[in-house]
Amino acid sequence: MNNRIKTLVAAVSTAVLMGAGSVHAGEVQSEIEALKKRLAELEAKLKEQPKLKLTGAGLRVKDPKSKSSFKLNGRLHLDVNSFDGAYNAKNNGDSASDVFARRARIGVSGNLDQDWSYQFVMAFAGGNRGGSNREDGRIQNAILSYNGFKRNGGPQIQLGKIKEDVTLEAVTSSNHLTTMSRSAIVNSVSPFFNWGVRVNQRFKNSGLRYAAGLYQAADGSSNGRDSKDGNNLLAFTGRVNWAPFAETGKVLHLGAWGSYRDFGGNGLRNRARGEIRNTNVRLLDSNAGGSSIAVDKITEYGLEFAGVTGPLSLQAEYIERGADTVLSSDPEPTLDGYYVTASYFLTGESRHYDAAKGVFKQPKGVRNAWELYARYSNADASFNNPSLAAGSQGTELDVLTLGVSYFASPQLRFMLNYQDAEVSGSSAATNALVGDQVDGKGLTFRTQYTF
Repeated sequence: MNNRIKTLVAAVSTAVLMGAGSVHAGEVQSEIEALKKRLAELEAKLKEQPKLKLTGAGLRVKDPKSKSSFKLNGRLHLDVNSFDGAYNAKNNGDSASDVFARRARIGVSGNLDQDWSYQFVMAFAGGNRGGSNREDGRIQNAILSYNGFKRNGGPQIQLGKIKEDVTLEAVTSSNHLTTMSRSAIVNSVSPFFNWGVRVNQRFKNSGLRYAAGLYQAADGSSNGRDSKDGNNLLAFTGRVNWAPFAETGKVLHLGAWGSYRDFGGNGLRNRARGEIRNTNVRLLDSNAGGSSIAVDKITEYGLEFAGVTGPLSLQAEYIERGADTVLSSDPEPTLDGYYVTASYFLTGESRHYDAAKGVFKQPKGVRNAWELYARYSNADASFNNPSLAAGSQGTELDVLTLGVSYFASPQLRFMLNYQDAEVSGSSAATNALVGDQVDGKGLTFRTQYTF
């Protein structure tokens, strides 16, 4: 726009000078200066007008004057699953398949001004089998953030429905996960989104970041979010991570987190799917061969490691959960596990590290890229229970995932995963959960579109 205005001024100036005739040179120059001033004023007003930008990544509107902005975004993850054995134990391990929208979300985000920002997302699909889906029309997250301190190197304060800082894999957006599903141990402990308040801060010079929040805790039972005496349940969750270096193709991430959660005297059931959605058996189940134990409090923690060197990346976590039982005579339902993931971009790209949040994302501007990856995960929900004839209850789950992803563009990705699962535990536990189908295999495919 600057060049166009300058060209117009030059053209008008020339025309005025050529036709000046008997007009005094000083008057001509005065007219030219007035014209330049008027054009400069118009240019300044144009800069103050809201900017509208429509790209493959969504719709963005920004007002330079007020610093306010608006962005419309969404995602659709469409899955096709095929599985057998333990995954379909209720049907004698026969082959089964399913097609469903794993995720369908739409949201808005932006700035109210230079100090306040917002994010609001609705979920319209959660991939649940059958006619009942608790995520249809559900508020996924709704966050109001104060950034006034952050602009001066201080903390950011957030209020609303927030994803708790529990495990590296859980806080990573589903759009940027390496595999189609999070590991069983992560899914069994992560509360994901809850109402609360959080403070987080990153120290750029040291690469250190922390986040701490107080949330309304879910008890995982039909009683919702209240204890048996009607009191609201609360959870305190904190996470610290350190990235001594984080640049394109070279990242080191170390982290630790912990959460102390009310459970309100309800029965605790540690369980998770075998890393495939919509199967009819949750292969990790602490109640298998026994029953749930009434619990007052839960304490859980985890350790994180991740590194990137060029197209190769490694990521691993170890997680434990303990519980305080209502009755001291009851056994403690323990849970622990880990996973290790390796990824390699055949086309040379590197995973992008978001230092402000301490998470990984797909490579920036990725297009026509191929990624190979593998993950081995373990989750053990079995524990000693002397009151049972078998002496223990619950199952242990091991899953090997092999996969390939093709990134057609930053918004379009295709994923193919193969899963091989093994269920173990006491004979009473495995028989109660999967019968003689202790092994299961699956093949899953996803078309992922974001904007």
